[in-house]
Amino acid sequence: MPVFNVGFLNPKTKKASGTAGQATILSNQLSMLEHDLAKDGFLAPGDYDILIEKAQQLRTTGGLTPAQQSKYDVKIVGYEKAKNIKKLEKDDDIERMKVYRKSEGAEDVMMAGNKPEEFLRGRLASLRAGMDDLSESIERREAAGQESSEHWNELMDLQKQYTANFKTLSSMSEFDGNNPIVGQVAFVSTNSDGEIVNVDYAKHGSKTGYAETNGMINGFQVYGKINTKREGKNLFVLGDQVFSAPDLMIPDPSIPGSFKPNKLVAGVEQRGPLDVGQPGFVNMPGETLTVQGHVPRDSWVQGMGNAIYKRREDGNFSKYLNVQNSSDIDGAPERDGMLTLPNSMEQSIVDRVDRTIDFANPISPEQGPQTAPLGEPVEIEGPATSAEAPMTAAPQPRQPARRGGATRTKKKPEERASHGVIETAKRTVQSGVEYLQNIFR
Repeated sequence: MPVFNVGFLNPKTKKASGTAGQATILSNQLSMLEHDLAKDGFLAPGDYDILIEKAQQLRTTGGLTPAQQSKYDVKIVGYEKAKNIKKLEKDDDIERMKVYRKSEGAEDVMMAGNKPEEFLRGRLASLRAGMDDLSESIERREAAGQESSEHWNELMDLQKQYTANFKTLSSMSEFDGNNPIVGQVAFVSTNSDGEIVNVDYAKHGSKTGYAETNGMINGFQVYGKINTKREGKNLFVLGDQVFSAPDLMIPDPSIPGSFKPNKLVAGVEQRGPLDVGQPGFVNMPGETLTVQGHVPRDSWVQGMGNAIYKRREDGNFSKYLNVQNSSDIDGAPERDGMLTLPNSMEQSIVDRVDRTIDFANPISPEQGPQTAPLGEPVEIEGPATSAEAPMTAAPQPRQPARRGGATRTKKKPEERASHGVIETAKRTVQSGVEYLQNIFR
């Protein structure tokens, strides 16, 4: 007698089969959503929020068994863990912190490049915020059991910069109104109109490639980037002063066996070497100088990602990517002679970029190697493409770094030794701030 399977007629069996099929469909929905969100190659913290919300929604679908609901609980826990790891990586990314400080540095130049005291105060505030961020990053990473030696090195580097800038600011009280502050100088780059495009007030000898002048900004002796050479002379323009000297190299007494450009002089007749302590220095109060604050037509600027922009006569911009030396671009000045745009200002011009020239000569997976010979730039008409990494969000006003939120795991005494360095760094910063408040009220 033939045997027939009539199990499908059993209501209980039918219901169970339907539930299993429904669970599979729901699981596939979650998998497809995760696949779509990861099309760009990674899942961001915000993507995990979407997945968590979807998994929570699917978990409450009617008809799921406790075992099936438990699978979604496991998914949600996994998403939350992955989200926390991604957020930790983002918050603790050293390169991101460096770009942010670089943008703040460009803002300092544009807002206070001609005002040494205000400039240095801004630099100290930026460094202090950076140290706080790194200290908290180290605490989070150690609590999560992650390696943090690179963050320690960066923290110690910022501490050295903070100390150096603090000493420079403190030295301003030594200016006697006639002679430069001993040991501290202003490294200045200007455009052809004498406007400041880059400046740093720092220890003498901490930068190279600048020519000594007899100019001063609020007591800081100026070392300038030579603008041009004309009729056998080097010229540097700052404000309404033109500093010049014969285009000759002379021995550098500070570095035996080396040479430096002849000292550039303005405002007085040079009769032999002009040394610190001798009359003839030209002091230019900061308020009489101008910092370049916009991008005029037919001029060059550079961005945070080292892209170079030229604003053409028609008002739009050409963008140059992957340029090793600005001299590779016809008519472009040295990078030191270009204004560096903060993130917010660079973002404001990207919509006006209608021509992009990429010096990397990239290979397109769809088209194969470009037809231009190796080393020659490839021009891309139209808006800038993704040839360069996307810019970060515009910088926000400086705020104190966040506190709390992470617990430190117990460690052996030898593992805790490095924590004392953080405390030392914090004490150094705090004592410096208190000192500044006392002497610069």
